[in-house]
Amino acid sequence: MTPIGEVRPRVRLARFDLEKGIVKIMMNVQIDEKKLIKWLVVIAISIIVLHVINVILGEPSWRLTKLVNLDAEANLPTWFSSGLLFIAAFFSYQCFLLEKSPTNKASMWQILSLGFLGMSLDEIAQFHETSGILISKYIFHLDKKSYLSWAFTTGPIVFVAIAIFSIKLFKYFKNSKKARNLFFLGVCLYFFGAFILEMVGTNFYKDDLIFFQIIETTLEESCEMFGVIIMIRGLMEQLLYLRSDALKSLNT
Repeated sequence: MTPIGEVRPRVRLARFDLEKGIVKIMMNVQIDEKKLIKWLVVIAISIIVLHVINVILGEPSWRLTKLVNLDAEANLPTWFSSGLLFIAAFFSYQCFLLEKSPTNKASMWQILSLGFLGMSLDEIAQFHETSGILISKYIFHLDKKSYLSWAFTTGPIVFVAIAIFSIKLFKYFKNSKKARNLFFLGVCLYFFGAFILEMVGTNFYKDDLIFFQIIETTLEESCEMFGVIIMIRGLMEQLLYLRSDALKSLNT
């Protein structure tokens, strides 16, 4: 029977070889970051332009309206936004795989990846919208016309949780200033659209203010889409730094 003292070094060596194998695989994952960002921006602008043109033309086709309406669900803008968040989750997980610092730091990237994945699923399933309806109906006992937006119900809790996590995550970008600035610029832009404009938009549901509602919806969804794209760009910069650091460790 092999003594425990001899097993532990073997386990450490096997773990080290596994980590080196993962790093080598990640080195072979080639993604043209500039092209990806370019295409994401082009698609986002195209969706917004189609929505605006459709509104200007008076929404001549209900099928087109359903497909490109930024204020609707289960359509092109929703699927694209969900895809953006999934891409952010993918790059966050790559950062987790390449992170060589203590476990707590690596775990932050893993949590971030899971957070983006959850947001991607929520974009399709609309759990946050459902929570606002349920709280308005069963806790505040409001009628359907008076339902509160999720930004007024579960929004504050989500905002505080994300703010605390962001403060902790901020220091993990200290070795890549460009990545940090891009990522948190994206965070601010995204939550300006998702929280601030969402709360403002609840005041524009009257028929005489429908024009302002259209403007608010366009700005809100634009901020969310471009906010995530900027976050993805920041994660790409962080990944470049981590890859460089991983290559140095492989050569030592």
